[in-house]
Amino acid sequence: MEQELTGALDIISGERGSASSLLALLPQEFATADLIKLRARKGQSVKGSAISMVLNRWRNNHRIEKIAETKWRKL
Repeated sequence: MEQELTGALDIISGERGSASSLLALLPQEFATADLIKLRARKGQSVKGSAISMVLNRWRNNHRIEKIAETKWRKL
């Protein structure tokens, strides 16, 4: 049971770190499609819900702002 918990925590930590590192890899202004391409190259989910979750997390943490329908700017 401890191994399962440790594995779950590693996954959660890895996802948080990878989302932050993805933001660092994107240009100052980027399109949603840029995030999708980057996640695909990293072997991460490109489902609409996964993309929305990442963008919403960044926006709620004041890391990005929406500048057009599918365009974003880092803060």
